[in-house]
Amino acid sequence: MLTTVARCVALFALVSAVTPAAGAELRIGHSSLPRSLGMPLADTSHSGGFSFQLVYDRLTYTRAGGQLEPGLATAWRNTSPTTWEVTLRGTVRFHDQKPLAAEDIVDLIAWLNTQEGGAKAAETVRETRNIVSARALGPLTVELTTREPDPLLPNLLGLMSGINMKRLQDSGFEGYAREPVGTGPFRTNRWASDQLDLAAFAEGWRRPKLDRVLVRALPELPARVQAFQSDQIDLAFQMVAENRRAVEAADGKLVSSAEPRVLLLMALQNRPGQPMNDVRVRRALNYAVNKDNYLRNVIGGLANAAGQPASATVNGHQSDCAPTLTSLIAPRRC
Repeated sequence: MLTTVARCVALFALVSAVTPAAGAELRIGHSSLPRSLGMPLADTSHSGGFSFQLVYDRLTYTRAGGQLEPGLATAWRNTSPTTWEVTLRGTVRFHDQKPLAAEDIVDLIAWLNTQEGGAKAAETVRETRNIVSARALGPLTVELTTREPDPLLPNLLGLMSGINMKRLQDSGFEGYAREPVGTGPFRTNRWASDQLDLAAFAEGWRRPKLDRVLVRALPELPARVQAFQSDQIDLAFQMVAENRRAVEAADGKLVSSAEPRVLLLMALQNRPGQPMNDVRVRRALNYAVNKDNYLRNVIGGLANAAGQPASATVNGHQSDCAPTLTSLIAPRRC
C-alpha cells in the first residue's frame, strides 16, 4: 500500500467585510445540509456537524489540538475497568424548557442499544457500541458500563448530543428530526432539507450573539459566490482560492482556516504475488512522490507533510513520527 499524506487541509470561507452586529441576522450559504434533517445521531458528516452545533450541545468536545473539553458532561472518572461515572452540567434546559437530567442519557443509551436505535442511528452506534448500559446515580450523574475497558470513552461521548428523550418517544424519530429540540444557543423555527431558520435561545448556557441565523444549502460553488455578490448571504463555506478576486470585488474577504485532517493517496494492490505486496516497493513508491512539489503546487502551500494517517487530534497520534521528504532520500535499487 502506497501512502502519501498531507495534513492541515485549508478550508476557505468568504465573509462580509461588515460583521453583523449583536442582535442581527446572519445568512449563511453551505454546500450541503444534514441528510437526516435535525437528527444528529444519524449524521456525523461535516455539514451535519456545523448545523447541529447551532442547535445541540455534545457531551464532550475535542479541540483542534486534541484537548478534551467539557460540554454537557463536566466531569468523568473511570470507577472500574468497565464503568465510568459521568457528571452532567447543571441548570441546562432544552428549548422546550425541560431540564437536562441523567435520565435523558440513560434513555438515550438504552434506545441506541435497541434494534430501532441501531438502525436509525447507525453512524453513532458504530462508534458507541461498546457502551452496553447506563443508570442514573443521581439527578445529574450517570454510570456507563462498557463491554470491554475503554480508556477513550470520554472522547466518544463527543459523538452524542443532548436529546430530549421524552419528546423523541412522543414525536418519533422522524418527527424529532423535522422539529429538533436541543440545548444549544439557537432553537429551530424551521428545519428543511434546503434551509434552516434558527432563532436565539436566550436561556441556554451557551449564550447566542445573534437573534437569527439562516442557513441555505447551495451545493454549487458558483451559486455560493453569486449569492454573496448579490447580498443574499453574509458568509459562505467551502470556497477555493480562485474566488478571492470576485469576493473582494463584492467587499468581502476570503479566509482560510487550517483543519487537522489527513489526505491519503493510496494504491491498494498489495495482493499476494503482486509487486505492491513487497514493503520495499511500497516504501520506494512513497519516497518517489515529491511531497514538496505536491504541497506547493497542488495544495498551494496551505498544508504540511505528515508521517502517519492520523492527525494530531486523533488518539494514537505519534508526535515523533515525522514525515520523510523526497529530498532527504537518496535513490537506490530495492
